[in-house]
Amino acid sequence: MKRYTLLIFFAAIFAAFFASSVYASDTLGVKLPRNKYLSLRYLHGPVYDHRGLSGVLDYRTTNGIAAEYLVETDGSREWENLFAHPRLGAAFYYENFHYNVLGQAFSGAVISEFPLAKKRFFGIDLRFLAGTAYVTKHFDSESNPENLLVGSRFSAFFCFGPQFTFFRNRPQRLLAGFNFVHWSNGAFKLPNLGLNLMQWHIGVQGRIGGEKPKFEGEPRQTIIWPKWQKYIVSAVGFREADQPESPKYSILSTTAGVYRMAGPRTRVGAGLDFIRDPSQLKKLGNFGVEESDASPCLLGAHLAYGFCFGRTAATLQLGYFMFNEIYSGAAIYDRVVINYNITPHLMANLGLRTYFMRAEYIEWGVGYIF
Repeated sequence: MKRYTLLIFFAAIFAAFFASSVYASDTLGVKLPRNKYLSLRYLHGPVYDHRGLSGVLDYRTTNGIAAEYLVETDGSREWENLFAHPRLGAAFYYENFHYNVLGQAFSGAVISEFPLAKKRFFGIDLRFLAGTAYVTKHFDSESNPENLLVGSRFSAFFCFGPQFTFFRNRPQRLLAGFNFVHWSNGAFKLPNLGLNLMQWHIGVQGRIGGEKPKFEGEPRQTIIWPKWQKYIVSAVGFREADQPESPKYSILSTTAGVYRMAGPRTRVGAGLDFIRDPSQLKKLGNFGVEESDASPCLLGAHLAYGFCFGRTAATLQLGYFMFNEIYSGAAIYDRVVINYNITPHLMANLGLRTYFMRAEYIEWGVGYIF
């Protein structure tokens, strides 16, 4: 089991490195003076019982602290102006669940803060964090069988929510906001029902050094997306089937589709997904289908909507499996995808496929752009 835990750890580290490299290549790599900030926050809120396990687990109200380092973009690149000079950086989050079954969580992440309103005194931002976490208590059939939410010590960490900034015209600011927080290993190791928090936070933020001027020259063009984009992506994922400590399965997928830019920041698209998922054959008994009568191959069609940031695109796909014996009434699936254009024709792909937002597995892939 240790080798699987290490694989999750290195995969999560690679995901965080991938995300930070994407942001750095489009923003932080420019050698210009920029405004830099340090933030400290206090976090407080309950575990969100999305699986109806209140009668099984004794949830408590959690609290924690967070430290963040942020760099404000200055408009030297075209996409920075389109998104009103977002702030990018890194964060450390600590959560105490005050419950021995769940323990504590130590998370590291990359941050994106997108301004929604910017006034002299007051501002509103939308924040996104993604990274990896170490959870001190996880499921163990002997020592911790009640923890049905987290199946491994290392998990992916996601956080998003609005933030309100006061005194934003001063070097020191007051912060307040709300977070939705999620820990999951993408069903790589079961059980993995997911650990969610609904929390509020307050904090302070201070600028490092004096205020830097905004870029006044001609911004560097970063909109490299053609109006129409045809692509094909091949990816692989890993997961367990229905039961904890069951064999690991490899899932192979090929996606072909087309995107059309709907504006300088957004795109829409459609495509087909061919997926070979042998782990689903283990679920046939739940649907009254004999394993010998079914195929592990699935064909799906999806629609997509996404945002483009320089070479990077974040996209949500909503699809439907056709001609399948397994899912019947649960044929709808969705996928969250991050693409990074390495060259005009080669892209890296990182995705999370889910059913009704329940994680199935994480996908790693490469694609070709026509």
